[in-house]
Amino acid sequence: MTIGWPPNWNPLPAKGFARVLSKVALVCCALSVLVHVIALGFYSKALLNFQIGLFLAIFPMFLPVLFASRRLQSELYAHSRFWMFDPRLSSKVQKMTLANAPTWLLRALYALFIYYFAFFVLFAYRTFPNKATNLDEVQVISAGAAVFYIAFAAVLTSYARTDHPLRLDEM
Repeated sequence: MTIGWPPNWNPLPAKGFARVLSKVALVCCALSVLVHVIALGFYSKALLNFQIGLFLAIFPMFLPVLFASRRLQSELYAHSRFWMFDPRLSSKVQKMTLANAPTWLLRALYALFIYYFAFFVLFAYRTFPNKATNLDEVQVISAGAAVFYIAFAAVLTSYARTDHPLRLDEM
């Protein structure tokens, strides 16, 4: 089932805003990675406060990313209201959402996600019997924030590069 768009109506509005937000997300990701690298050497309260600010900035950026991903997946919603419970469609969700993201951005997303997962396992192993130090907290927060920001950048870039919502038969 395809959605019939009215003539002269843009099914994907605010692409310029999505481009700007994706660049902001990439800058915030770079800042989080920089804080993570700096925190490998030393700790300061200012570094923690800066990283907490970067982490809290994730929440206002979540809403445009949610709207963009819903718009990119609009064909799934038109196909079935309960698409997320259908195993045949669940594999196409990521492909549909990130279809037009650049390859370098997807590779960076996967690399940062794997790094964060490995770093979190190491963090949990080191701090389970003991209490986490402030340095450990800055490192785990900065790595997590970098993953969120690069994922936001990938979704927003894919949205900005898409001229129409993809259909299931195009996947």
